[in-house]
Amino acid sequence: MKESKRRIGVEFLDDLLQGGLPKKSVILIEGTSGIGQSVLLYHFLNDGVSNKEKCIYVFSGRLIEEILDEFDSYKMDVRDKDLIWIDASNTDQKAIQCDLSELYTLSSAIKNVIEQNEKKEIRLAMDIISPILMANNPSEVYKFLSSLITELKKNDVTALFVIEDAMHDPQIVASIEQLCDGVIEMKAIEKDLEIETVLKIKKMRNVPPFQRYYKYEVTSDGIMEKK
Repeated sequence: MKESKRRIGVEFLDDLLQGGLPKKSVILIEGTSGIGQSVLLYHFLNDGVSNKEKCIYVFSGRLIEEILDEFDSYKMDVRDKDLIWIDASNTDQKAIQCDLSELYTLSSAIKNVIEQNEKKEIRLAMDIISPILMANNPSEVYKFLSSLITELKKNDVTALFVIEDAMHDPQIVASIEQLCDGVIEMKAIEKDLEIETVLKIKKMRNVPPFQRYYKYEVTSDGIMEKK
């Protein structure tokens, strides 16, 4: 039986993954700041709201209007769409509020939204794994993520988590990778005095391992394959 998929919304990446991400999977996006990780989340959420799926975006330290402006800059219209905002820094009163230094508040906020949308297809994008690690003991973060992922898998939730891997001990990053169904690495490499951005699918549930990097660029249309 062919596995059901959730498209990311990046054409070449969805093609590589034979139609998108496995349904009910949790995928870790690794890379450094400014390399396009958040844009990948925007594609994922934009594709979800376009398909009338319930979408949740967990963020910190920003305002919703600023994020919406970024969606607009990549020609993604999510304004007035079915997108639920969870602010883990108590910055924007328009969002559901929680505190990333008190992980139970974040867990409760996410679980409450899932319970309110029982039997619906849900997408979750979390852009705060690194801030969580900076504010909490790594062992507590591991327990939190393990419990959250178990809860997500009980429901019809496909999730993307973003981590700035260079900020953290490799063993901590490896432990989080182990919890996830897939890992996508995004990084910049220097070639002939120029910087190229590349990505690699380090692992993905039910997909053969990839042995190479793929070039991409962030354009006004979002993430595109670079030939």
